[in-house]
Amino acid sequence: IWWSRLCNKQYLKVSGDGVYRVVFEGHILICIGLLAKTWSDDMKDRGQDGWTTSFFECAYAISVGESETAYCRIMTALAQAFEICLEVPDFLDRVGQWHSDRNLGAEAMRRQLLAHAVRAMDWAHFVGCVRPKVHYAQGHDERSVAWRTGCWKTAEKHLRDKAWFPLLQRAVFASRHLPIAAFSALWEEIFLFFLTHGEAEVVAAIQRHYMSRTDGIWDAGWRGSLVQPGSYSGTQAQERWHGSRLRATFEQTRLPVDSVVASLEELATSRCEQAVLKVDEPLYDIPAGHYSKHLEVLAKQALQLTDFLHEEDGADGTKLIMMRQDYSSEAISQYKTKASKQIFRSVRALYLDGELLKCDDLESLCQEVTRWVLVLIGPRAMQEWKCSPEAAEAAGELPASHAHCVCLGCHAFAVGGCCLHSYAGMAKVQLVGRPVAWPEPHKKGQARKMRKSLLPGAKHVRPKVSSKPVQKGHAGHEVDKEHAALRRCLERHGLIAHLGAFVENELWLTELREWSVVDLHKLLGLPAAKLRRLLHDVQTDGSAEAGVFVWICSI
Repeated sequence: IWWSRLCNKQYLKVSGDGVYRVVFEGHILICIGLLAKTWSDDMKDRGQDGWTTSFFECAYAISVGESETAYCRIMTALAQAFEICLEVPDFLDRVGQWHSDRNLGAEAMRRQLLAHAVRAMDWAHFVGCVRPKVHYAQGHDERSVAWRTGCWKTAEKHLRDKAWFPLLQRAVFASRHLPIAAFSALWEEIFLFFLTHGEAEVVAAIQRHYMSRTDGIWDAGWRGSLVQPGSYSGTQAQERWHGSRLRATFEQTRLPVDSVVASLEELATSRCEQAVLKVDEPLYDIPAGHYSKHLEVLAKQALQLTDFLHEEDGADGTKLIMMRQDYSSEAISQYKTKASKQIFRSVRALYLDGELLKCDDLESLCQEVTRWVLVLIGPRAMQEWKCSPEAAEAAGELPASHAHCVCLGCHAFAVGGCCLHSYAGMAKVQLVGRPVAWPEPHKKGQARKMRKSLLPGAKHVRPKVSSKPVQKGHAGHEVDKEHAALRRCLERHGLIAHLGAFVENELWLTELREWSVVDLHKLLGLPAAKLRRLLHDVQTDGSAEAGVFVWICSI
């Protein structure tokens, strides 16, 4: 089901991680899945853009630790499943990005099976936002220990003068979303600065644990522009899925294998039923079709600030638009002068040619780098998306205008795939028109608005619903009995607040036996999980509508 909904099937982003405390002592549950963009009303309601990266599980394996053998066997089994079930013989060749933490077994598997894929390191692990002590068998790899410890603690440990630590932090954040040429040039300056001030030990530690050098160019797995736009979330999507979906499935921890398998089958069945309800909703790489209200307002605000926006045509037909990074009301009040053409040329040279801005010291340089973003609209931007506009349009990723635009130097764009600057840039060149308003979200405690129309389902056709009020003549007693039975059933399943909706559509217990979860969800808009339990209770001869294909990888 996930594969049929995926838009870009040629450049896959695969995530893998292990979960302890689920299986009995000494074993681990490894999960492998795909990453794609989805629209989230919850994020939009919090004042953020609604696009988020979500994890869609494809395979599980129970193993003794996260070893190379375990990851190789589960990836091989997953590739075989794609070839047999979906007729995709080159699944491993289509993997463009591999997301995981700094695990020795996962890294060994990547070098063996996914050497062509980008190694997307996790920012949270890089800065040390993980559990400080891990007692699982990971060997004594110094680099893995340093990644688990985090860059900040490593720097504090090796710095002779702790007063330089804030400057090092600013330098890391300033380089985070630079293209590789600018990234390498900036870090050359950073290393030279700290070597000049007698901090050779911290320079050596950073180079050894967190950087790589090829043909004289410095690079790092935590660099944002290394991965496809909108996918700079590392393993956060899978970690979020672990907490909200996987761990919620298990009532206890340290379970035997048969109990774990039974729980995973129940989870897979539920996820399949939910996927059937959204079978027509694509899983995007490129944001398409949704615009959030707050970005519409901010984009208009940015376009009104013409004193702080420079536009120029590039040599290859790409339009270059320089904007300020921050357009908050506090920042706008400090913008007293218009940026000069010289600043625009310097920012353009920074992002496109890797030439650093001319500043007096390293601190001023880091401040200037984080002050500006460069929006590219045209052929140069399309290369970053790993998907041509024609392929995006053919896959249903509309409007394809998002595939024409990237925002260099912007964290929001690296994570979400769109931002205030990109919206303003596309509106400036009229790639997008007026953003489409998204419907208001359903508020908890309020009855949902009834929908009077419903398309026939795959197996069930909606029964005829009478618009006449319920008559209580000589059959009034029977109607009262049906009403009482329906009330008791809805109370058991926590749906009593929606009794009126069931009565209005004459959905008595006898009629419910003819309904499917899909049709009932479309009519009432209630959670599919609750409706599934309700129909299972009233349908004595019901049959499952979603099949589950299970691959068991014996490790």
